[in-house]
Amino acid sequence: MSIAASVVIAVGTTGSAYADGPDVTATASWGTATFKTHGDYLWVKDKSADGYSVKATLWRDLPGEGSRDDIRTCSDSTTTQDTSDGYSICNFDVSEDYWVSVTIQRYKNGIPYGSLVASGYSSQA
Repeated sequence: MSIAASVVIAVGTTGSAYADGPDVTATASWGTATFKTHGDYLWVKDKSADGYSVKATLWRDLPGEGSRDDIRTCSDSTTTQDTSDGYSICNFDVSEDYWVSVTIQRYKNGIPYGSLVASGYSSQA
């Protein structure tokens, strides 16, 4: 599966899927998501109480194929924040042999709204 052409590339930090590497972040005025490489946590925050939730997807590059596929998703909404500072945290076990990136998108009633916002790719472990 590849991402549609409507992806908006946002400034994000680079990182890698291996422990202790830099984190990977996608951010917009309405939400943010960070893949924390130490422990493989995906932190998601809905920053706007507008009735939309924020879904973050962790992607991996498929070497030699010119595409990528989603490997994990995590969602947050302003009505169901379940951690301190308003973040929802999903704990994943991610292979260390892939380049990874994060996207965020707004959703309402299970339907995507607007464009994806993406981080850059991580470095390869």
